Amino acid sequence: DTDTSGDDATDVTINAGGGTLKIEGIGTDINDVALTSTASITLLGNIETAGDSDDSGTARGDVTFTGPVLLTNNVTIDTNSAANNGNVTFSGTTSTVNSTANGSEKTLTILSGSGAVDFQGVIGGVADKHLGGLSVNATGTDSGTIDVLAIGTTTDPGVDVAGGNVVLGTSNTADVTFTGTIYNVGSTGSITVESTGTGEKIIFSGAATTVKTANGAINFNTGTIAAANNLTINSLGGAISIDSVMGSGTATTLTVNADAGAGGTADNTETIAIGAIGTLNEIGAVTLDGADGITLSGNITLANAAGADLDINGKVYISGDVTIDTDNANHDGTINFSSTIDGITESGSAVDDDLIILAGDSTGTEGGALTMTGAIG
Repeated sequence: DTDTSGDDATDVTINAGGGTLKIEGIGTDINDVALTSTASITLLGNIETAGDSDDSGTARGDVTFTGPVLLTNNVTIDTNSAANNGNVTFSGTTSTVNSTANGSEKTLTILSGSGAVDFQGVIGGVADKHLGGLSVNATGTDSGTIDVLAIGTTTDPGVDVAGGNVVLGTSNTADVTFTGTIYNVGSTGSITVESTGTGEKIIFSGAATTVKTANGAINFNTGTIAAANNLTINSLGGAISIDSVMGSGTATTLTVNADAGAGGTADNTETIAIGAIGTLNEIGAVTLDGADGITLSGNITLANAAGADLDINGKVYISGDVTIDTDNANHDGTINFSSTIDGITESGSAVDDDLIILAGDSTGTEGGALTMTGAIG
């Protein structure tokens, strides 16, 4: 347990080499912290850093872990104390984050001010050492960027306990970047990601990526998603809410699935609310599955590419003015509505819910086709 009471904060550097390293807690007049072990770095208490007037450049209070990190208790890392804004870095792919034991899932909370938070290792990737929750700059006005490599694995959630949620950023967050391919939360835990509403600041920069829960809500309410490759968002029955999604090219696909499926429990939360999807040639095929309703509140524009089709499975609600456009020079995508289409605004209101569909024709390589299975209005 490390603490000082001097006028200037003290740096702490501990390198255990191949030995294990255990830390009870660090604060409150400690400046930069660097903890290294190739075996394990076990955190039993909180870490709170402070600025140092003797620190070169901007007063920091950075915290850097190099090696596997284990949580014995719920831990808060606060680098935004005493007017500093330290970075928090889990350096390298070996710097994973897990709880120490199965059945004792612990939470990690990080508050970094404008300091960057970077998880370069997998969070909760060990099957018997999941986290009980993850919160990064999820309150207040902290604006630091957040980078996350992975949460769990394709088959095993990294946060897996009842009420164990992942919350990343607020509307102040400069950007949230997902550099890997899997972000998996179990036990009905939810995923909430927010960033500044200016620009495309929720970034999926890796290969084809899946964000999934086990009947927990998935919220990308504040900030536009930018997908470099195919993006799948699957809640297994939880409500999904997305501000808007943009892509990087004609082959980028978007699949949003709120249905419980064979492994879930059907309820009335199998809903999708989504704003704009694509512009020009940014998004290819789009599939939206929501048995309890799909609310569209923005334009959907699909790319001039083979297979750039729109498939909507579930009753649709139109909120405001919505244009669906698959009319392109060479490839007119098909549009399929499996059920009814209605507005959400009460009859007689001064505000209209308007739907415009541009499905193309048969003059190009691929002709557009429009299918409406259910009643309109």
